[in-house]
Amino acid sequence: MSHGRVPPGSDTTNPIEPADGADAYHGAEKYYLFGNLYGTARPWTAEDQTIADTTSSYVANFAATGNPNAPARDSLPPWPALRTTKPLSMELGGTFAPVPAADTEAKYTFLKNYLRSRTTAY
Repeated sequence: MSHGRVPPGSDTTNPIEPADGADAYHGAEKYYLFGNLYGTARPWTAEDQTIADTTSSYVANFAATGNPNAPARDSLPPWPALRTTKPLSMELGGTFAPVPAADTEAKYTFLKNYLRSRTTAY
């Protein structure tokens, strides 16, 4: 999963978070994954709320069923199934869509070999 949304403002209550200008830093997704926009004083926008609602819906679906995809009656963009032939990731942010998990054949080969080495069939 990749996340390209930069949280607005800064969180001065958390000393380990980077200052403004850190882009989409590691850990920035936690607000969206858990729908926890209300836990800080950041100046969240309607777009941030939509991203959090969609992202946390994937998390809730996965926790409930083992599958991030929504029941047919919901309108979440489909999260691709894990496959060893062409690993995909999911872009979460301004766009919700499958994206390549690697940008070179060597990286794909590494991912394919790793996934094939797991004892669980995908």
